[in-house]
Amino acid sequence: MVSELMVDVLANLVKRYRRIELKTVCEILNIDPSSVGEIANSLALREHFDLYDDTLFYLAPREEDRYSVRLRSHYTEKFAIGQLAATLFRPGDHLMIEAGSTMTIFTQNLTDVPGLRISTNNYAVASHMVSSNSTCQVRIIGGHLKADGGGCMGELAEANVRATPADWAIISPVGVSAEGEIMYYDAQEASFARAMSQSCTKTIVLCDSSKVGVPSRHTAIEPQDVDYFITDSYLKPLSQARLMRSGLRALRIAQVEVETASEIVMLDV
Repeated sequence: MVSELMVDVLANLVKRYRRIELKTVCEILNIDPSSVGEIANSLALREHFDLYDDTLFYLAPREEDRYSVRLRSHYTEKFAIGQLAATLFRPGDHLMIEAGSTMTIFTQNLTDVPGLRISTNNYAVASHMVSSNSTCQVRIIGGHLKADGGGCMGELAEANVRATPADWAIISPVGVSAEGEIMYYDAQEASFARAMSQSCTKTIVLCDSSKVGVPSRHTAIEPQDVDYFITDSYLKPLSQARLMRSGLRALRIAQVEVETASEIVMLDV
């Protein structure tokens, strides 16, 4: 008989971290694998919870953490993803880059690619590229400046995007549904990302594994609109296969070279 109290405890844990492996649950709650399997199956029957690939997900959309928190969260994964993405670009390419912590980290890997043209609504990205790559041309996409690292948004920003065709749209969503939908919590951000994808020849999605299988409120683009989906090596093979079945054209896996002590450390437990 599964204890409803233990199911409630597990529910609160999954709500907190959005996505957590069963082996980590065993360590945190100090229970054996056979017991956690029964508890997890009971939790998966509840609304907003899902069990897939030995991982529990909390599916109810929630606002993003603050920008300063996101810059530290899953940093090694985001850096590895950005490092792999940077290998796709050649001198003279025109990149359109949205705002966000992943993009700020991603641009650290662009400093050695000469002659890039950058269009961005992200002042952190623009400032870094101007100061670190003297051969790079940077154009700011103006609009209504949002607080907390949100970049410029609104009708003017979207109009600027649509008037600026580029080679690559580079976006990083809040979440990706089980069906591969590229999703954002904020409707303006979803609309901006959609405009970027429509204005560019190719679209790259940079998405660390913690976001995969965790949907948000607004769909920006469908999986078939993505030319490259780049995630990290913590995403399990079954989840990778699930993504590919959604209609993605190409899935690239970035190897995370820096070993973390355990997922418990990553989750700040």
